[in-house]
Amino acid sequence: MPRLESGFIQAKKDWCDISELIYNVTIRLGEELKNFIVGIDCSNTLPLFKIDYGLMDEVLYNLVQNVTRYAPGKSCISINANEISGAFRLWLKIMAGASLGEKQKRYLRNFIVGIIPQPAEQDWDYL
Repeated sequence: MPRLESGFIQAKKDWCDISELIYNVTIRLGEELKNFIVGIDCSNTLPLFKIDYGLMDEVLYNLVQNVTRYAPGKSCISINANEISGAFRLWLKIMAGASLGEKQKRYLRNFIVGIIPQPAEQDWDYL
């Protein structure tokens, strides 16, 4: 992000299929994801969006890969995408329950962004 914000890296935006992006990332992470329950929810009517496919691919790949490193096996990973007012929203939800250790909670808490409040201890099922 700092390299993007500083202008060091310029986004090369083109029309992209977000569903394709998500499926491509999960296919490449197939080996890492084999011990997880993965759900993908994308609207059938999701339009194309003008994004830098390579950068977004890298971001999503790194996020999902980090989940496979820090969440316990057999956790549920939900990847969702939808359109809101002409923009797309993409989010991950990890459902690991009480089996998430303190180290994993501290690490994964760093990825909670946006207007969602920090989860209370009992809400980790819905991170």
